[in-house]
Amino acid sequence: MQQNNNFLGFAIILAGAMVTGAIIFTSGESATAPTAATTNQPGAEEPAPIDVSVDTDGFASLGDPEAPILLVEYSDYACPFCKRFNDETKPQIVQKYVDEGIVRFVRKDFIAVGGDRAAEAAHCAGDQGAYWEYNNILMENQTADRGNWADAAVHRGYAATLGLDADALIACFEDRTHQAKVTASTQEGAENGASGTPYFVVNDIPVSGAQPFSVFEQAIQFALENQ
Repeated sequence: MQQNNNFLGFAIILAGAMVTGAIIFTSGESATAPTAATTNQPGAEEPAPIDVSVDTDGFASLGDPEAPILLVEYSDYACPFCKRFNDETKPQIVQKYVDEGIVRFVRKDFIAVGGDRAAEAAHCAGDQGAYWEYNNILMENQTADRGNWADAAVHRGYAATLGLDADALIACFEDRTHQAKVTASTQEGAENGASGTPYFVVNDIPVSGAQPFSVFEQAIQFALENQ
């Protein structure tokens, strides 16, 4: 997808997505709706696919690139509900579907609550082949450090812990090398229906919020049956 760094245009797209985004599963919690407690839409027996366009080029993934199901997470490192998904639900998805060659899991950025500098740093780590390791250390330290992720010293400490080239990572971080990538991913998420984090598309099935594993099972099964 062509990147668009025009802030006004992005704001219009994001506002429209917040009003009209087609979100089917809404019983979980998200950064912009932490008290949501509704169930699936009344009378809805099957999820409703939406038109999505996902650019996975340059984004870290888990699983077989040829897997029949593409599960994309739009996430913000500063979002506590994203951490809940990462810690509780994602391992179950990986074990049952990613490791078995059924799902390819891709994490993309959707900046909703201020995790942009952490996202940029993660992509800097990805340049050294350590995106997922950096993802994990960010999640592990979210509560203590998320207010300090604009501070290069914090990321230097993470890099040292992971055995990375800290000087190279900090140069990448301070140059804002991946800022446009994070912005474009956020815009893409809005265009695909995201209005908060975490937000997912399972092929073309939207899933919103930190849903339980059973909701992802339902979406994956439906996607498999309707390819």
